[in-house]
Amino acid sequence: MDEVQPLGDWAGADAVAGLVTELRAVPFGAKRAERLAGFLAVRLTTTVAPPVVIEAVRAIDELGGQVAVAEVVRRCGTSYSTLYRLFRRSIGIGPKRYAEIIRYYHFVGGLLGGPADAAATLSALHGYYDQAHAARDFKRYTGVSATTFLAVQNGIAALMHGRSVQDDSTRGE
Repeated sequence: MDEVQPLGDWAGADAVAGLVTELRAVPFGAKRAERLAGFLAVRLTTTVAPPVVIEAVRAIDELGGQVAVAEVVRRCGTSYSTLYRLFRRSIGIGPKRYAEIIRYYHFVGGLLGGPADAAATLSALHGYYDQAHAARDFKRYTGVSATTFLAVQNGIAALMHGRSVQDDSTRGE
């Protein structure tokens, strides 16, 4: 359930070989991503989450992940153990981890859209105790530090556009 599998083990070696051949024939970009998404979509299985899980996800999403599981349990009118068991069975992770991921998602969205010095403010706005707490989550979910991530992002922007992402913030000066 909570494991990494090679694509060939999951979808079959022949199917993956065919996909690789197709992807190589398509230029890098949206068309290639659409083909990969289509390949994966037909192999997904649909599950129906219990109403309590749907309500818990809604509560966590509405609050940007900044909610204690005890509050989610209260809103859903169930016990912690029931919510955890059903959530894990339906989503693959517990409600606390889901809330952490949603909070992180909103934090990174703010980082990408804001000035380079906004990390401390965003940390507080997204429920982190301090900037170091946000930095630990950043590294946990991306595998690199925020500084390394921004340097890579800056490098990609420079390659794609001939300028850095920080150039936008200095245009009006």
